[in-house]
Amino acid sequence: MVEILKRYQPRSYRRHRGTLDRPHKGDLFLLNDNEILYVSTLPPMKSGTPQPIQIRLVEGISVNEAIASVYYLTLIHHGSVRAPKHPITIHYSDKIAGFAMKGIMPKNLEGSIPYWL
Repeated sequence: MVEILKRYQPRSYRRHRGTLDRPHKGDLFLLNDNEILYVSTLPPMKSGTPQPIQIRLVEGISVNEAIASVYYLTLIHHGSVRAPKHPITIHYSDKIAGFAMKGIMPKNLEGSIPYWL
């Protein structure tokens, strides 16, 4: 298990040949032993800088395992036009939770395909 903080993360830059440039997709910055800033996607405009997601590790999981999990779960979005920056398990989770709190739920919660796909 990892915790992913979606909002209010700092913009990321990298130093390249003496100038500041935007980082590459997949770049990460270790904040401490349990927290990582991870660039999971780049903005559509070349002049924009990405806003990474923050990943907090739970004891017993390595940095490589956490990054791989987030990366793979970000790749399996079904029908996305643009690559989302969040793993599918939390993409629009705030909106889904808001609907559920209002009693708006799919009729069939069971089946072979999760209703949030």
